[in-house]
Amino acid sequence: AVNNKHMEAVQMLLEKGADINADDKDGKTPLHFAIQNNDMTMVMMLLEKGASFMKQHPDFGIFHDHLHIAVNNKHMKLVQLLLEKGAYIDAIDGKNKTPLHFAVQNKNME
Repeated sequence: AVNNKHMEAVQMLLEKGADINADDKDGKTPLHFAIQNNDMTMVMMLLEKGASFMKQHPDFGIFHDHLHIAVNNKHMKLVQLLLEKGAYIDAIDGKNKTPLHFAVQNKNME
């Protein structure tokens, strides 16, 4: 439902007790999908409902968090939101890279 931007369905599932941090078969959480889709409204709702900032992502390594994904995808408004909500700016991924490494690598100087 998150990947398809069905806000009402997401809210209904969460009200019925769905695990907001559940992984799919690829290890992605609802917050991963919302960030990858650059869906600010969905990200805000998931964070308000208790989505975790730190979750393993299979493409980047065990310590890769949602801030890495937002920076890597150049979703700067989401980067700002995640930082405002308390995302750890110096988090490292499985290759010891921080979000700053991703920004420099992608030539994203915002």
